[in-house]
Amino acid sequence: MEISCNPKDYKYSDAYRDSMRDILNNPSNFSEDEKINTLINFHKDTCANVILLLYPSTGDEHHDAFEDLDILKRFERVLVGLEVEYQKTYRKTSYQHYRAKKRLLQMKISMSVLSKSPEVALPEDIENWMLQKLGSDDDNDDDRDNNEESLQGLARGKSYALAYLQSLGVDMSEYQDSDDGDEYLIDQPTQATIDEYMLLEKEVTRTYDQLLQLPEDAHPIPEYLKAVKHHVELMERDLTRMIIADLRRKIKMKRRNRRKMNRQKKLKKILRKATRSRRFRWKTLQGHKALHPRASSEPFFS
Repeated sequence: MEISCNPKDYKYSDAYRDSMRDILNNPSNFSEDEKINTLINFHKDTCANVILLLYPSTGDEHHDAFEDLDILKRFERVLVGLEVEYQKTYRKTSYQHYRAKKRLLQMKISMSVLSKSPEVALPEDIENWMLQKLGSDDDNDDDRDNNEESLQGLARGKSYALAYLQSLGVDMSEYQDSDDGDEYLIDQPTQATIDEYMLLEKEVTRTYDQLLQLPEDAHPIPEYLKAVKHHVELMERDLTRMIIADLRRKIKMKRRNRRKMNRQKKLKKILRKATRSRRFRWKTLQGHKALHPRASSEPFFS
């Protein structure tokens, strides 16, 4: 979420403010892509408005800037909600994958034991299928050694699947002493058990592919959330500076007006004093003329 380096490319914009309000008021009406795309455009506009000082300074004291700041703060919760939904989806898919994988591995373990048991006579087609799935072709000593290693590997895989299920907070009671797949040790495997194995195999593949694809398709919500939080901090800092600058400008203007008023008062006082002085001299002259009418046409001094 970056803006262009050329300031001339930008003018003050509030094009996405209403859309952001609509998303905040009715988030369920918008898809994840709509929410993210609107946020990206709104974020770009607010970045430009703040960095390039495009917000109008009106009588409302930067009302638009504070409204955008409030929208961004509230939108953090929307991003958190999107991340929670993604984690739920990933967790659910992980559960499906490891649950199927655990059952599949258990069946492989049972198949491996059954294929090496001399007491069980398997139909040739089923035996060949089992050996193919287990990766064995014959019954020599090397294969027996490989079989032991394979069993250990399957057991480790099963333990890992159980541990992962436990990390997901799954109720593990249903997995304790589970008999999943143990029917191979009791009865002859049938086409039904082969079909079940194939379904589990497909489920493991499907959920594994989905686990790989989910991060590819998902928006980088944590990065967006980090960017929004950082921008909110910068915006709060810059708006605080703008407010302080406005206060200083107003104080300076108020002092200038006060000095101007004081100068005007002093000037009025001087003028009033001068006016009173002229009136006093005029009244004195008029009183002298009244007392000495003959002297009214004569100067005071001859």
